Amino acid sequence: ATAGNTALGGDDFDDRLLQVFLDDLKAKHGVDPREDARAIAKLRRLAENTKIELSLATQVEVREEFLTSVAGTPIHLQVTVTRRQFESLIRPLLDSTIELSRKALADAKVEAGQIGRICLVGGSTRIPLVRSLLEEAFSAPIHEDVDPDLAVGLGASLQAGLLRGAAVERILVDVSAHSLGVRVVGDEDYYGKVPDTFAPVLRRNTVLPAQRA
Repeated sequence: ATAGNTALGGDDFDDRLLQVFLDDLKAKHGVDPREDARAIAKLRRLAENTKIELSLATQVEVREEFLTSVAGTPIHLQVTVTRRQFESLIRPLLDSTIELSRKALADAKVEAGQIGRICLVGGSTRIPLVRSLLEEAFSAPIHEDVDPDLAVGLGASLQAGLLRGAAVERILVDVSAHSLGVRVVGDEDYYGKVPDTFAPVLRRNTVLPAQRA
């Protein structure tokens, strides 16, 4: 089974830190550099680097000189961000992900106690709170043998090998992440200008490859 928020990614974590920087500039200098493309690009880079550093350190001193200028006066950024502060900012995003993980288990008819190990995929799983929440929710250890940044590539190469008929030691079972279907006229569409009822043909979590007519 699969479940998740396909619109959620590392940039969403970065955006939380970006807002911290913008709030600090507004409070200290009365400046909002949103219209300055170069300044925003610098702030986004700082946000990503700060996120990465907070996976190893409990606090990070963020400094950027000559970020922007107002009436010829240079504006500098200097703010301290703690891991606890960052965790409070991203906690709602992580809580929603835990709930989606529970949904995937329910769809697969698997109990949390049946999980042997948790395999992490993607750089954002290096965030300590991600790991602690998963271990707490499912009482299973984190599988450390595969680099989270390489896991996607390894999975894709296994899938490619299966599709080409190569001898693959492990059998990878894939399922549809979304229900696929067509737009039809439903009971509630008779008086509308555009029919907007979705009729699923291939339902979510159907084992792939699959064919429906």
